[in-house]
Order: sequence, then structure tokens, then C-alpha cells
Amino acid sequence: MTTSKNLRQALAGFHLDNPGATWEEIRAAIVEFALEALAMDHSDDPLQSYGMVYSDLRGELRGHAMTAPMTAVQARGIEVATQALYAAESRLQGNLGPLNGIIQDLDEPQRGLSGPASAAVHTRPCLSPSVKSIPDPKGAHEVNPQSTTQSTTQAGPTVRTFRALADAYLAEHEGNVKATTLKGLNATLNGLCAALGETNMVTHTRDTMTTLKADLCEGRALATVNKMLSTLMTVLEWSVNTGMIGRHYAKGLKFKRDADSDRKAFTEAQVGTIMAKALEDHSEASQVIQLAALTGARLNEILTLTKEDIREVGGVVVIDINETQAHKSLKNKGSARLVPLVAAYGFDLEAFLESIAAMPEGARLFTVSSNTGRAINAKLRTFHGLDDTALVLHSLRHSVATFMKTQGVKVEHAQAILGHASGIITWDLYGRSAVADLKALRDALEVAHKGAAV
Repeated sequence: MTTSKNLRQALAGFHLDNPGATWEEIRAAIVEFALEALAMDHSDDPLQSYGMVYSDLRGELRGHAMTAPMTAVQARGIEVATQALYAAESRLQGNLGPLNGIIQDLDEPQRGLSGPASAAVHTRPCLSPSVKSIPDPKGAHEVNPQSTTQSTTQAGPTVRTFRALADAYLAEHEGNVKATTLKGLNATLNGLCAALGETNMVTHTRDTMTTLKADLCEGRALATVNKMLSTLMTVLEWSVNTGMIGRHYAKGLKFKRDADSDRKAFTEAQVGTIMAKALEDHSEASQVIQLAALTGARLNEILTLTKEDIREVGGVVVIDINETQAHKSLKNKGSARLVPLVAAYGFDLEAFLESIAAMPEGARLFTVSSNTGRAINAKLRTFHGLDDTALVLHSLRHSVATFMKTQGVKVEHAQAILGHASGIITWDLYGRSAVADLKALRDALEVAHKGAAV
């Protein structure tokens, strides 16, 4: 297939327009498509031309599935053909696993159906691990055969777990999501998948959703639960719109009150104690805690800092919170800012700058792994010694905000420091040379931290 026209001819070759087609005929056509998609030379602009063609074909299949009468064999063929198109799109992103998995799982005629009559009593064989990143044709997340007594050939309702929906959603959207955002999205989806387990989302009820909400609240902050519920809604709405499920019952689950209202701030005395212990500890986690206590910056903003982000502007040492590199992702446009570093609580600013200067060019200040956030909060608990799960690193941000308010810092200065909507700091989008009064912001932070000093 070298043109969109030829691809559309290949779609007709799936035999999906023939109610008398056997599963063997449809299966063979899909395998042939997968082999051809794998063998194609996409060096002439693959992401734009072929990617759009595959996407258009999936849309046509979806529309056909929504409106056209069909046999059980044709219905199964449409779902498997859609999966093959997802796999072809994945190949354009450098991921060959899905196409290889399609070929491996379907290139076995003995597993197929002999005709329409047998479609109602046949379920698709288990996918290989390489295919799990794209939607399951029957929609079911793979079940451990040892954990169920149901025969794999027994008739029953369509099963689609949340994992199947999440995998399908990611397959369509991951190319449009930043790597850092994708990492957080995957973590949230994994948490939802763990909580929902093998629940069939095709037949779920409102009780399923309210039970999920209660389960998510165990050991999680209110804001975290709301974030997970928002992601749940997004995936379920997409699943309804794409025909993977008929409807969902997740509307109105989020907590109505402000999620930040449940987040606590450390007192002035507690921040002083935390800083005193942190200055005696030379771990990376301790350094993150110090910067958070001094600046009120968010965890991700600190963890993504590089050597070049610590600099002097107009005689003021600042951390430059930006989104100029691939590994960085800010909450919103207003989050990009310059935040002065101050020598409060005994923090040795000169020694800190010397350690930064000794780093190689382009080096990141901190090592990041999947456990970094938990390790930092664990270290913070050893510093404050309080049995309160609501007191986490983000609480230091709330503390800085509270201190500035208590000490009468101007609202526009507090907004500029915390990265809220404010026009006090402007700089060239390319050179990023500050033209605002950073000294005023430095003075504001020094005043804010004055009362908490030990």
C-alpha cells in the first residue's frame, strides 16, 4: 500500500462488508494487512501521511460499528481490524511490538472461527505481552486462567476491564502528550486499574464507582483522589465516544470543596525545625526539602532544575523555573518564573552556589526515579517527626504562602514567587533576561521567613 486509496482497498479486503464471510477469511486478511504494514518503507514522511490514513480508517470502522448491521463474526473482525490499525500507528512511532503481537496471535488458523454460527461461543485467545499496549479486540484485559473457572469457549457478555480502556486511550493519545505528563498519567491510570481490577466496565454500575471512590480515599489526599477521578472521567467519556462501552456512571464523583483545603501548612516553628535538621543532612532529598522550604516551589519544578537554572540576575541569585527542555513540564504558563534564593534558617547560599558551579554543563541537580517523591516525603517525616499524613513536601509551599500573607507581603509579589497569575515579572521569551525588580521579591521572601527562623 503506497497511497490512501490502496489502504482503503485493503480495508475492503478485510471482508467486513460480506455477512457470509468466515472468521478464517477475515483473520487471514488482517494478518496480511499487518504483515504489509510491518514491511512498508515509511521513510517518506510516515507520521503525517500514513498516520492520518490509519486514523481515518479507524474512524470509518468506528462509524461502521455504530451504525451498520453485522454478524458476530463481522463484529469481531471490526474490533480486531481496529486493533491492527492501532498497531500500524504504533509502528510509525517506532514501536514494533503491537504489529508483531497481532501477527503472532492471529497467524494460527486453528484458533479462528469456521463461520458465523460459531462466533457466539468463541473468545479470542490471550494476547501476547507485546500487544497489551493496544486495545483488546474483545476488550477484555487478560485474566489469569488459574483465577477463574469459566471456560475460554463459554458464551458470555463482552468484557472490558478498565485496563483495556486505559490501554486503548493511551494508544490514541500518547503521541500528543509530553513525556513527563505521560509518566504521571500512567501512574494515575495504574492506580485506577489496581483499584478496579477485573471489573467489567461494560456492565459496571453507580455502586461500582462509589465503591471505587471510597477505596481511592484510603491513604490518599483529597486532591490526589480528585485528580484520579478526573482521569477516570476522561477515559470513560472517551470510551463511550469511541463505542468501547455503552455508558458510564462516574459523573459527579469528585469532591466538591476545594481540594487544597485539606492540605496543611507547617507552622513557623515546624519549618524552623525541618530546616535545622535538613541542613545537617547531606542527602539529595534533604536538598530538595531545603529549596522547597525557601522558595515554595513545587516538587516537579525543583526536581527538573539544571545547573543553568541556578543563576544571578541583576545581583539576585535565582532559580529559573522554566519549560525549555524536554524533561520539564510546568503546571501552567504562569508557573514559569524566577524565584530568588535567600540565606534564611542558616542556609549557606555561597556553599550551594559553589556546589552548582562544580557540576558539568547541562547537569540536572537531582536524580529522579519512580520512588523519588516517596523518598523525599519519608525524609521530611523524619525531620518533623509528626504523625500526620497530610503534612507532605507540598505543605512547605503552603507554609511559604502563609508566611508571606502573615508578614504583609504584597499580593503581586507573592503571586510572582509562587507562580500564580501575575505580571510583575516579564522577560524576553528567548533570552529570559529579567526586567522586573527581583530585589523586591528577594526582600519579600526574607521578610516571610524572618518569623520562622530558629
